[in-house]
Amino acid sequence: MHKLKISARIYLLVALSMLTVGLLAYLSITNINNTRTTLRSQELVSLTDSTIAIVQANFDRAEAGEITVEEAQAAALRAIEDIRYRGNEYFFAVNDEA
Repeated sequence: MHKLKISARIYLLVALSMLTVGLLAYLSITNINNTRTTLRSQELVSLTDSTIAIVQANFDRAEAGEITVEEAQAAALRAIEDIRYRGNEYFFAVNDEA
């Protein structure tokens, strides 16, 4: 290193600095993407839990005899169809038995 000219040392220092900045940028972007994925996953779990609670509440009402099973299913379906998040996103229900 002592035999390198000053200009070569400066270029080496600049190159090393650019490499370090690039590595830090890559690590930051990776961290941001991981954080976004985790937050999105947590959001969907929370929304799914809320939707399940709606269905469970209607099921419990049907079990208690307050409403019929068909009424409970219709009420749960209406409630699920009304759930919107992030503007355009929505939940839907599929009846495998129909």
